[in-house]
Amino acid sequence: MDRIAVIGGGPSGMLAACTAAKNDCLVTIYERNEKLGKKLYITGKGRCNVTNNATEEEFFANIPRNHRFMYSSFYSFTNHDLIRLLNTLGLETKVERGGRVFPASDVDLDDYIDLKSRVESRMKAVDLTATADDNLLSNNEKLDLQYRKQQLQQLQKE
Repeated sequence: MDRIAVIGGGPSGMLAACTAAKNDCLVTIYERNEKLGKKLYITGKGRCNVTNNATEEEFFANIPRNHRFMYSSFYSFTNHDLIRLLNTLGLETKVERGGRVFPASDVDLDDYIDLKSRVESRMKAVDLTATADDNLLSNNEKLDLQYRKQQLQQLQKE
């Protein structure tokens, strides 16, 4: 089983962790805030406004300047791709006034994402308030890290 470290428990980090865990990886999320997805909690007046259902033209019309800068990233993974991904993960959505997309069930973010029960056997969230100075590794993990560091150095020499 591969071991994956995800740095940051925001929306991208959580989706990366879910995807890795779904592919049978042991995932550890490192997040400095006291809860995963903290900034999502304040979107949509606390209801988790995950995206907007606008067309590409509407989306780009709302970018004040240099919207061409966003073309490659937006067309690589659109707002509609995000909605499909959430639905694939079992997270149903609904569209409200102004094209705003919310969880269909009107539950809070913890219940909506339900991260713990989705991947509990393959993922852990590590000391959410840790700083870079904190040592979060167990003795076994330290030995594994040293071994992997040696592997990397050997590969770099080849």
